[in-house]
Amino acid sequence: MDVPCFIFEIFEKELRNIQIDLLKKVATKKGYDVEKFVNEFLPEQTNLRLIPNSKTKIQIQKKNVANKSLPEKDKQCMARVWNRGKGGQCTRLKFENNEYCSQHIKNRKHGRIDESPSEEIFPKEFKSLYK
Repeated sequence: MDVPCFIFEIFEKELRNIQIDLLKKVATKKGYDVEKFVNEFLPEQTNLRLIPNSKTKIQIQKKNVANKSLPEKDKQCMARVWNRGKGGQCTRLKFENNEYCSQHIKNRKHGRIDESPSEEIFPKEFKSLYK
């Protein structure tokens, strides 16, 4: 998806307004003539271009998470994960001759995937967990 050109125009107008405001504050604080100070350091024709014209064709790409490859079930960590309250099995590889990945060796606050989930952590309203 291309970013529309008017977005760059809005951005550059806002940037110029920020520059003018900053110069006005400096001029006021130092007791200089504000308009003269602004015109001297930021003439009307001068724009600070953060994005060169050659770069205005920017592509926005969504990260595709669906292509994540999972290890085989028998090589997956046995810890249960939160998964936005739905529960599920950790998708990481088991750690060297252990049933858990390196993150879940010490801490498994949601339990094991082959045990029934705790009602304190996963309320009964998530019936899919209790099949």
